[in-house]
Amino acid sequence: MKFQQLQDDAVKQRIKTIEISSAIDVLNREVDDSEYFIEALESKYRSLENSLNTREFLKALPLDYCPECLNQLLEHHDEKSCRLCKQETSDKLGITQAKRMQLEIKFQIDESSKLLKLKKEKLERLRLEFTSNTAVLNDLQKKVNDAVKNVQSFKEEALDRLHYEQGLAEGEILQYRTMLEQAEIYSRLLQTKANLDADISKLNSFINTIKNQQARTKEEVIQKIQQEGVYLLNHDLERQKEFANADAKDLILDFSNNLVYLKSSDAAKFKQYQKFSASSNFYLKVSARFAIFLASLTVDKMRYPRFIFADNMEDKGIEEKRAQNLQKILINRLNELKVNDYQLIYTTSYATDELLNSQYIIGEYYTKDNHSLKNID
Repeated sequence: MKFQQLQDDAVKQRIKTIEISSAIDVLNREVDDSEYFIEALESKYRSLENSLNTREFLKALPLDYCPECLNQLLEHHDEKSCRLCKQETSDKLGITQAKRMQLEIKFQIDESSKLLKLKKEKLERLRLEFTSNTAVLNDLQKKVNDAVKNVQSFKEEALDRLHYEQGLAEGEILQYRTMLEQAEIYSRLLQTKANLDADISKLNSFINTIKNQQARTKEEVIQKIQQEGVYLLNHDLERQKEFANADAKDLILDFSNNLVYLKSSDAAKFKQYQKFSASSNFYLKVSARFAIFLASLTVDKMRYPRFIFADNMEDKGIEEKRAQNLQKILINRLNELKVNDYQLIYTTSYATDELLNSQYIIGEYYTKDNHSLKNID
């Protein structure tokens, strides 16, 4: 009877152990599927974010001239239609749908992450339970093997005493096994914490490296823009002595406030920056814009398109010779750079004879005798 009981207990324990092992396998597959699903959702979320950023960027580039015939587009007051093709557009609807999809995906990611965490915790408990039940199964199997081999009889007193001692030993084993399970959980948690601390340290180091690289790149770009801007100021006609004597460090570009100015050497007199005539201020702003464009041709890390459209370049009473000198400076500077992957469109009423006969002129040059509008009765 005792042997049969031991054998039945061993069979039940083996079935239980197999069930736990099967549950661990199933849960492992579910964890892998959940991680792959979350990764796919995050990829889709990033794609939507990139799509929104691209759409927002392109929205800020209105077309005033037809890209085919270069004629100015007529004013179109219907905000729901495209200025170029006159077809109905719905940018707000597309952006709203994309953001709604982002919110839905973010909700799915959060919910899936919570479920994944619960599955991993359950998997950890099952592994500990599997270890414990495997030990119990081994003990039962050993007792079954001993019962099969032991065919000798013992005296009743000795048998009772051994049973008593065995019960005590099994109680101690169970107590130590419980303590061991807790110790294993604690050890694994310590290892998990150590791994997380190492990951945090690596990520912080990576972030700091990227920040330092960005700071160096920003400083490099600003210095290059200042150099190009001062080059244009130094080669201006002798209309503003501050331009001729300016250093790169004196040219300040305040991107957040859309300002450009020269620092004054006499801070007490001018407080912050020097003030010039309307034409010189216009030349200073134009120099800053072209400085950004020229810097983008030599600094590969600049996230700025190598394109500039310079219209209305004879503003604020700037004299003809000064405007023509700027054209000459720009052409000479671009020839020095010897790069071809850029585009500069420059409109002017002050084109020199040398420029009119050069390869840089596109289209007709309109004068009082050559009007842009022809065949008008």
